[in-house]
Amino acid sequence: MKKYTIILMLLICSRLSFGQALNDTLICVNNQLNGDVLLSLSPPANPCPGCTFVGYNVFYATAFGGPYTQFVPNPTITNPAAVTFTHIGANGNSNTYYYYLETVCDCAGTFVYSHTDTIDNQDPVAPSINHVTVNGSNAVIEWTPSPSPETYAYIIYYVQGGNFIIDTVYGHNNTTYTDVIAAHNPNNASCAYTIAALDRCNTLGIFNLSPQHTIHLTSSQDRCAQTVTLNWNFYTNWPGGVFKYVVYASLNGGPYQVAQTLSATDQTVTFTNVNDGDQWCYFVRAYESGGRLDSSISNVRCEKINIVQAPSYNQFETCTDASTSTVDLAWICDPAADLISFEIKHGLTPGSLNNLATVTATHPPLSVYTYSHSGVSQQQVNYYTISAIDSCNQAYLITHANTIYLSGVTTLDNISELRWTPFYMDSAMINNYMVYRNVGGAGWNLIATLSDTARTYKDDVKAFYAVQDQICYHVMANYTFHLPVLPANYNSLSNEWCASPYSTIYVPNAVFPKGNNKVFKPIIAFPEFTDYRMDIFNRWGERVFTSVDYNIGWDGTTNGKDAIEGNYTFLITFTKADGKQFVQQGNVAVVY
Repeated sequence: MKKYTIILMLLICSRLSFGQALNDTLICVNNQLNGDVLLSLSPPANPCPGCTFVGYNVFYATAFGGPYTQFVPNPTITNPAAVTFTHIGANGNSNTYYYYLETVCDCAGTFVYSHTDTIDNQDPVAPSINHVTVNGSNAVIEWTPSPSPETYAYIIYYVQGGNFIIDTVYGHNNTTYTDVIAAHNPNNASCAYTIAALDRCNTLGIFNLSPQHTIHLTSSQDRCAQTVTLNWNFYTNWPGGVFKYVVYASLNGGPYQVAQTLSATDQTVTFTNVNDGDQWCYFVRAYESGGRLDSSISNVRCEKINIVQAPSYNQFETCTDASTSTVDLAWICDPAADLISFEIKHGLTPGSLNNLATVTATHPPLSVYTYSHSGVSQQQVNYYTISAIDSCNQAYLITHANTIYLSGVTTLDNISELRWTPFYMDSAMINNYMVYRNVGGAGWNLIATLSDTARTYKDDVKAFYAVQDQICYHVMANYTFHLPVLPANYNSLSNEWCASPYSTIYVPNAVFPKGNNKVFKPIIAFPEFTDYRMDIFNRWGERVFTSVDYNIGWDGTTNGKDAIEGNYTFLITFTKADGKQFVQQGNVAVVY
């Protein structure tokens, strides 16, 4: 062995040649424990083909390039099969010596000389690493030959928390190695390597103290910003440093082209406005500074672009009054959109809407989404909007709609005068308004179909005088859409409005206690009423009779005696089914 402690000395050796030819008889030089230097030979079977072997002369020097001193005697080695020569007393563990052999051949009286390479007694010098690069799923390391001519092989180290020998490359001029170990896949992480030189005596020099790493490229998409960002580690330990990084890109399997050129201090780049569905593949190439041609390629990183898809449509389908105090909503949305929810707002005016509810978008999406707004007054117009919220929390395509509010009055001549607010829904075209009537709960019947501009309708209810129940109405808007995704007809129903016809009351103008008309009593044609009362007053304003039973009339007596003949005043009151109070006052004559 040459050394027993690590000496961090990198001495550059070169070849010296003397005479006419070179040979490789001298294969290595080693320091011994006692300081002697052992020269190892690998003599050929016939050192002097066609001539007579004379011997080997051994030369040494203490400085690179000489002067050289020849060992004595001359020739120094006369045995053509000799495999060693010892430089005794050299103190080689402290001194550096340079040696070469000279083979002397006698060719019919002419001496021919050939020389070996010059070899020193130091460990083989580690080679300079040109680059470490990526090729598919493998890492490739390339280096220049060791300046130590005795180098016979190279030891390859994988650097990860230490230096681990992974392989040996034989041959002084064999200067590339491909690491095919699956655990060292450079697509998964940056891989680091270094190298040491080995001579034929199995003396291993110190490894290169500047390992080089592969460039590990990673990528990420921002689906909301529609960008792809690349990141990589800096390439280190080039003697000249990094000159620039160049990013290459391939679109959908096409050729790679330069996408960006960056400085040596950059290790990230972002590409914007990428298109959904495209596949981009990238790699980064580092170039060394200082005029060298070395470069290192990263792993390839591919991204299938999947940006957040905004909806192409978000549309109300129905907005209709349902049961009492409930409005039913339905809407459709583009099923290809990347949505998380829908935000529903409600208000009593279009410009003053408040958050009402959040409906979760399902995956896969529903063909129709629905929501019932309960506890809402139908005695007014209700305005709604629905926004589609994507996975980036971005609101898209607000759709608007409002309900129909129906109201009315009943005239004294029993005409139901209906009026309603216009129905509205984005993209909807009103075909007509239809008026429905329900008499006494017997069922809804269509009584009129009106134009899209109609806002009022009069309904004569005299024919229903004898009916005791209310008369109720709905107005329905029939509409279609301009959108091809909603080709069918739809309907939106208003609130229900009910009217009670004014009762017609027939009151006699006289009572004949002794004749045929002995009882004064009104006749009410529509008898659904409550709180009935009839009072009779004499001409002095004194109450002479009261009845709270519609079936009990006045028989023309006061306090059990016949009333005085003449005029009396009546006051009849009751409450109708619609809650309104009926009052009628008049005169009745007592006639005998």
